[in-house]
Amino acid sequence: MPYAYVTVDGLKGTGALNVTSTAMDERLRILIEAVSQEFDRYANRQFQPLVGTRYFSGGGGIKLFVPDVISVSSLKEDTNKDGTFETTWAAADYDLWPYNAEPTTEYGRPYTSIVVSDKSTGTQDEFLVGRRNYEIVGTWGYRSVTLDAGRATTAVTTDATATAVALNGSATGFIGIGMTLLIDSEYMYVRNIGSGAGTSITVTRGVNGSTGATHTATAAISRFVYPSQLVEDSFIQAARLWKRREASFASTVGFIDTGQMMTWKGIDDDVKLMLAPFRKIALGVGV
Repeated sequence: MPYAYVTVDGLKGTGALNVTSTAMDERLRILIEAVSQEFDRYANRQFQPLVGTRYFSGGGGIKLFVPDVISVSSLKEDTNKDGTFETTWAAADYDLWPYNAEPTTEYGRPYTSIVVSDKSTGTQDEFLVGRRNYEIVGTWGYRSVTLDAGRATTAVTTDATATAVALNGSATGFIGIGMTLLIDSEYMYVRNIGSGAGTSITVTRGVNGSTGATHTATAAISRFVYPSQLVEDSFIQAARLWKRREASFASTVGFIDTGQMMTWKGIDDDVKLMLAPFRKIALGVGV
């Protein structure tokens, strides 16, 4: 699944690399993707929303710990341990915790567990002890925040498989290479911007667990936005790695006047400092 926390144009801008040529756009996109994945591993969490189904083992209590989750669309239980999830919990049977996480707001955080509601109208009063006896369908990740990308699709309907999406205006200033877009309920990843006026984009369809679908000319386009610390960290780390190519990827630089030596290794110290509040201690496999 391709994803990036900054765009190629953002990295090429005057605040980072100050590059105008498009000759290395593909390589820069790959670099940004690699840095984004590195940050996810370092923080032990995913900042890109992912729609999918996951399975968990009940522990006999009123709380079930889960990986970062933004929303839950269904929770089912294998009541008799036959491998079939025959009992569907109603929305009133459980609460997402912490209660005021608000992962769809710009300063929100994810839910990290599910608790049995004391207002349940069903018979669910605990997560039964068992192995892989709970199935949860939802949107997983740190948070999901979108902004209007300022463009809508053209009068030409986009089918479920086309990788070229026409816009009703220029993408410049609104959509960039490396963005994840949301059109209706489908996520798309931008790989290129059309030449000339930039009135079309080349995308990977149905990313982040979504499904390719047909979109009408009136469908709005939204773009995902990420925590500001993550964005700035992506610029720092990607720019530093890109600049190393000018020194043939040397890992050590010496300063003749002072006799000092500087060694590059791993994630930048300032990047680690800004990522520190997001780091998550693993409670178990996949949690």
